[in-house]
Amino acid sequence: MIGTLKTEEIKLQDYYVDEAEAQRRIAAVIHDYCFNRPNMGVGGFAPNAVHHMGRKALMERRKSGRESTRSSRHVYWKSQEAMTTKGMLT
Repeated sequence: MIGTLKTEEIKLQDYYVDEAEAQRRIAAVIHDYCFNRPNMGVGGFAPNAVHHMGRKALMERRKSGRESTRSSRHVYWKSQEAMTTKGMLT
């Protein structure tokens, strides 16, 4: 996290107007990193989500989402296949 903070916020700024602005902007970057930004080190989730829900619960939720999507795709393609077959017969 510190490396990301240095690379994406601090080194990109020539200067901050004052110390208060630097504190606000750095705090915003830290908040975004912890609450919103996916992190590959914790399975593609935001660190705060892993802290509160646990990695296992998040991985199970991701797995069920993948299975649901796979099932939806299967139903869609079966319906497309049926429509194509019906169109060929008429």
